[in-house]
Amino acid sequence: GDGSAIVVGDLGLIIQGDGETWSEMSHPMGEAPIEAIWGRDANDVFAAGEGFILHYDGNEERKWTLHASTIELATWRGVCGSGADNVMVVGSKGLIIRWNGSSWGKVPVEPETEATADAPAEYYTEQLHGCWTLDSETAWAVGEAGIILELIDGEFKKAENLIPVSLRDVFAFSKDLVFAVGIEGVILSLSLIHI
Repeated sequence: GDGSAIVVGDLGLIIQGDGETWSEMSHPMGEAPIEAIWGRDANDVFAAGEGFILHYDGNEERKWTLHASTIELATWRGVCGSGADNVMVVGSKGLIIRWNGSSWGKVPVEPETEATADAPAEYYTEQLHGCWTLDSETAWAVGEAGIILELIDGEFKKAENLIPVSLRDVFAFSKDLVFAVGIEGVILSLSLIHI
């Protein structure tokens, strides 16, 4: 690479490094914490926080724009993608949304319990912290209480995990080689966990 990088953090901080110096970038959210960042290249970078998603297109002024006051009010904790038409954001209340290149939409998550005549379906409410996607049909999300969700046939489904610690992020080399990391030094190979 060319040595460039972008870092986000508390108090709305977004800084860009060029391999020699770091300088602050501007955005419209003030001091709102930026929780996550992902980019496919220097001209297509997404960052997310509490109820908002920012986008940076590589402009010379180094100004981020509000890409979405999201369709769901949530604290977004993870951003991942595989291209300009497949960016996912995960966060509080077990919510997952996806950018398809033209609009944001909620990604279905299977209910924890099915609806009955007496009660509506209950959904997972665990905070999601991280996600990884290889393409529009292959993705994972992880979060509190050891929750692992895998995208299958357009819907996220819960994978069995007997280690109930908070998982913070997930990474995949391929559909068969997936890892999740969590608190207490936990590293899981998701290829051994099947839905």
